[in-house]
Amino acid sequence: MKRFLLVSLAIAACMFSATSCGMKKENEKLVRQVDSLKTVVRSKQQMIDNQSIEIEKSINSINEIQNAIDAISQKQKELTAQSSEQTVVTDDQKRAKLKADLDKLCEEITANRKKIDQLTYQLSQSKKEVKGLNEMVANLQAQIEQKDKDIAELRAVIEKQTAQIVELQEDVTTKTQQIKDLENTIAEQIADMNEAWYCVAKKADLRENLIIDKKGKIITKSDKHFTKIDVTKVTSIPVNTKKLIVLSAHPLNSYEFVYEGKYIKSVKIKDAEAFWRLGNRFVAISK
Repeated sequence: MKRFLLVSLAIAACMFSATSCGMKKENEKLVRQVDSLKTVVRSKQQMIDNQSIEIEKSINSINEIQNAIDAISQKQKELTAQSSEQTVVTDDQKRAKLKADLDKLCEEITANRKKIDQLTYQLSQSKKEVKGLNEMVANLQAQIEQKDKDIAELRAVIEKQTAQIVELQEDVTTKTQQIKDLENTIAEQIADMNEAWYCVAKKADLRENLIIDKKGKIITKSDKHFTKIDVTKVTSIPVNTKKLIVLSAHPLNSYEFVYEGKYIKSVKIKDAEAFWRLGNRFVAISK
């Protein structure tokens, strides 16, 4: 009986030992599974954090590009107003500034298009597609394409105006030269109309120089031996002689002799229009 009890205790001890070993192994397995799950959770959390960072960066980029596009739109409105059909810019400096501002807008559009392309590429490389972000980027792309078209149309308007202005300036230059030539012609004609000549000399000298014939008639057509004057400026003709015989035709009431003592100092022209009406030559014999 005693021996039976000892054997039973030994068997029970062995069974307990075997059960304890099995439970220990099971616990170790469970610990490993828990650790593995924790690693997976941490990895997933890191991925979520990384995606959140990427999404935040993308949203910031989208906002930055949108602000840039809004600024481009505002500047475009200003340039459109300045270069409209109703307000043609004729000043060279202002027109040059318009072109410079337009070039700057083109550079900004190009820079923002590159940012959009980069953002599109980054989203395409993302392991998880974010539909809202893709739609926002597509909207930005559409806006930037429209701005490109608007700027191209604005540039065409400015280039058209520039061509028109250049043509107008050439026409103005031509017309200005024509006016200048006409003014010179008129001035020359007026100068010719206002030209007159006088010759006061002894009868013998007048005949010798073939200004008058034997009868005292004026025969010369030459300006030689004559003094040229402008009838609008000259109001008297110097003679300095004791006696003067006027041979050319002039109304008597259009002039008078100015004496200085016994000498006739000059012939004063009282009415220039009447005095020169019958001819632009004054010929007189001094004695």
